[in-house]
Amino acid sequence: MAFESFDGESLYYMKGAVKPMLCRSRLDGSGEAPIAEDIVARGFAVTPDRIYYFRWEADGHATLRSLTLATGENAPIATITKTLHLGLTVSPDRKNALFTQIDSEGSNLVLLEEFH
Repeated sequence: MAFESFDGESLYYMKGAVKPMLCRSRLDGSGEAPIAEDIVARGFAVTPDRIYYFRWEADGHATLRSLTLATGENAPIATITKTLHLGLTVSPDRKNALFTQIDSEGSNLVLLEEFH
């Protein structure tokens, strides 16, 4: 499905906490339309003809996906195996994506005696 073209610019935003959804509307807030569900870590980037975003898949991993606005084609680009952190950006030439992931997690337990 192709997405209708709005005159002027569109606003893209996240909605929902349990099942995060990427939505689009006109700048005045009218014409809200859902674009994609199960978005990971606020991870989406908008370019003139595509939206790149992270989505949870049924197997528990996330994928980086590309949604072509003119045609509605939605294709996976890469599978992400580590925990993602907030955000995603794509270079102007669309050859590189920058995102944060957690490579290792840990904690320390410290006992302080005679603490004042």
